[in-house]
Amino acid sequence: MDAEFELQLLTLGRHRLLLPWRDHPFSPPSTPSPAPGSPSVSCWRPAWARRPPPRASTGQPNVVFIVSDDQGYGELGVQPHRGPPPPTPNLDRLGRPAKAKQR
Repeated sequence: MDAEFELQLLTLGRHRLLLPWRDHPFSPPSTPSPAPGSPSVSCWRPAWARRPPPRASTGQPNVVFIVSDDQGYGELGVQPHRGPPPPTPNLDRLGRPAKAKQR
């Protein structure tokens, strides 16, 4: 039994793109499936899927996330503010090479 279904990929107003979809998961396959790992299966995978996954770096992370409570917007020396900057030398040292996000 060769069942054929239509897979709707894109709907734009009145226009639809319909493609035949054979070997629906709920229908028997029309051709025998090759064994997993055989050359006929691996050639259908994109090149990026055949590469091994990247490994995590063993170095220190380069992201620092600081959360503080009861602190106003202009209470750090690295933030733009009016008047003399408050003395926060350690946070200023961390913030100098960083990118500032205002919102």
